[in-house]
Amino acid sequence: MKGRSEMKRIILFLPLFLLICCINKNQELSTGNDKKNKKSTAERKEVEKKYMSYDEFNKLYEKPFYLEGYNPVYEGHKKQIKTAIKMIKDSKKPLIIAGAGILKANACEELKEFIDKTNIPVAMTLLGLGSFPGSHDLALGMIGMHGTTYANYAANEADLIIAAGMRFDDRVTGNPQKFLPNAQIIHIDIDPAEIGKNKLIDVPIVGDLKNVLSDLNENAPKLLHDEWLKQIKKWKKEYSLIYR
Repeated sequence: MKGRSEMKRIILFLPLFLLICCINKNQELSTGNDKKNKKSTAERKEVEKKYMSYDEFNKLYEKPFYLEGYNPVYEGHKKQIKTAIKMIKDSKKPLIIAGAGILKANACEELKEFIDKTNIPVAMTLLGLGSFPGSHDLALGMIGMHGTTYANYAANEADLIIAAGMRFDDRVTGNPQKFLPNAQIIHIDIDPAEIGKNKLIDVPIVGDLKNVLSDLNENAPKLLHDEWLKQIKKWKKEYSLIYR
């Protein structure tokens, strides 16, 4: 049956279209043209509108569909992952920048496991907020133009950046050439077009973040960088967000 909201929309559009029909079943998709052809006697082309209820529309996409030209890589390259592990082991001031890709890949648990294992602090982009608990000692909040002072200080001093599911947009980087002046960069993203687009990258890893972080967690080293964490703690205290 047509719901109340559907009927209101149909009444609203009546003056604008030659034919309006509310489709309640997928089988009715082809009936609109038949009714229109029978009803229309004018030679001019008329605008036709078919209204489909929200539930019925969703049923059209219950089965996976193929999008021509889109063939994403879901598994990270093993050699690149191995190189990334070595860079992480050799780093003295590592920092993770987590973006929206963490949330879209449903990789929050893998990110937290990686941080717990490596003891690496993490900053987040605006769309990456919520990918890691903000109350955690290693969480630096948001990075960039509207971010925290200590997150931006950490990015400026870091010698290794693990960019996970973020695209180095101008609200994060400012001038890309001056962003991360002292760091090597590992960039993980499922979209290869985003890697190296705005910032030169040392180690690109194309793949689904959930899978790539799971692979990194298998060999993630426990890092000892007390001086680095001590400096970050000092910044967090000096430039805290609390009312003073």
